[in-house]
Amino acid sequence: MEQNDDLWNGKDSVNNVCPNGFSVPTQEELKSETITANVTNNKSAFKNFLKIPSSGFRNLCLGEVSREAKNGSLWTSSAYERESYYLDFNNQEATISTGARGEALPVRCIKR
Repeated sequence: MEQNDDLWNGKDSVNNVCPNGFSVPTQEELKSETITANVTNNKSAFKNFLKIPSSGFRNLCLGEVSREAKNGSLWTSSAYERESYYLDFNNQEATISTGARGEALPVRCIKR
């Protein structure tokens, strides 16, 4: 089955993970609201209006959750080949990376 990269773009109200009028931010939108706004670590990420938790992530192969209270992440709606872009932060820095969608990272919805 081919993956559908348009499910989180806010155009399809049936499959959108966000309520009507909201969508998962793109890579550039999330970068603007976090890294550009000086979200640089766990503390500033949670103080951000998105209230980004240090929830860790689920291991794709084993299903175990690791790095709770150490790393936090948020998916974007932007896709790259068979992966998606996400925000990742720890106690020292925040970056945009790509990863497999099965890692069960949290999402935040922003108003359109």
